[in-house]
Amino acid sequence: EKDPAFKVQIEQTRDFREFTRLLTHACGLREDTGQIVFIDEAQESEKLGSYVRDMKETWKNTRVILTGSSMTRLFREDQRVPVGRIEYLTVHPFSFREFLRCLEKEKLLENAIDEYFSSQSVSSFAHQNLVSLFDRYLKLGGLPAVVLAYRNDTDHTSIMASLVATQREDFIRKERTKSPLFLEALRGVANHVGSVAKFSHLSENKYDAARVIEQLKNWFLVHEVDVLGTQATQRISVKRYLYDTGVLRFVRNAPVPELSVLNTLNEALRIPLGGIIENAVLIGFLQDRLAYQPISTWKKNNKDPVEVDFVLNINNKMVPVEVKAALNISPKHCRGLVQYALAHGVEKGFLLSFSEPETMIVHGGRLTVYGLPVYLNSAQVLQRLIG
Repeated sequence: EKDPAFKVQIEQTRDFREFTRLLTHACGLREDTGQIVFIDEAQESEKLGSYVRDMKETWKNTRVILTGSSMTRLFREDQRVPVGRIEYLTVHPFSFREFLRCLEKEKLLENAIDEYFSSQSVSSFAHQNLVSLFDRYLKLGGLPAVVLAYRNDTDHTSIMASLVATQREDFIRKERTKSPLFLEALRGVANHVGSVAKFSHLSENKYDAARVIEQLKNWFLVHEVDVLGTQATQRISVKRYLYDTGVLRFVRNAPVPELSVLNTLNEALRIPLGGIIENAVLIGFLQDRLAYQPISTWKKNNKDPVEVDFVLNINNKMVPVEVKAALNISPKHCRGLVQYALAHGVEKGFLLSFSEPETMIVHGGRLTVYGLPVYLNSAQVLQRLIG
């Protein structure tokens, strides 16, 4: 993007041999010397996708990294995807652990994990600190520039505004989308996060809504989770989440006051807070690659409101995960988990909240529910408990 003339040179190459010669003369490429070839915004080229197979097979000792905001467009319609020769890596905003690392507070979480596995508890001091930090994470999100500005006590709000505006301009330019649709779609997802999604949330025009949501998914700005029923083939609907809770809080226009895990005690106001927490939990799953296997939401049926927020494949076992905004938990919060256990015969599930750790045996002793503070949500913890 910064050197349009060089992009033209790439597009004028007729085959991989010419492309290699171009990089050799223009960039100092030396084959078989362990160099790394890094090309940003690679999807802007119509030729690079066709060269990926040769990058792997011809450049034996050269690692190639192609990056971009919408890499689903790297391979054009007339190009074969070189199966087995590429590895995809989606870079998400900071997880909660990375957020703490940026603030130089990661040790607090590590100590809490160690304490939990040694005593099934976390000290009240550490728990309150981590809940407060998670509350801050929900508000700031995980965009590195925003978190760094907060750490350095500079204006993180203006940086957030600038990032969203720049992203909007980039999206509209590359996807040729109607200018209002980008923010309308983000707001539509943000205002109904955690609820069953409808195209009417995004735009009055269903065609526009369907088109923009597919584009946002390709850019990994919106994540869709299927709502499945008891039957394996029963797909009831979808839920949609944003890629960052800070952006979610920035773009939403729902008429609600600023929400806080610790200070918002009104039950009605904690309902939208629950959706934001779900969003943060999903980001954690994505960061930990727990979502490499399909991740879904479970609902008993269309007429019954009983549901489970997420169902994960952990160590080849289907595991239900419920997310609550509650500061204290009890067996009544396990209703969805119990119904899922009845339908599918699972023996373990998770209840993520802001309560201190508590393990509950429910469903007549047949279901073990690990009540975990949401800050302990990580592959490290979940996989170890599932066994």
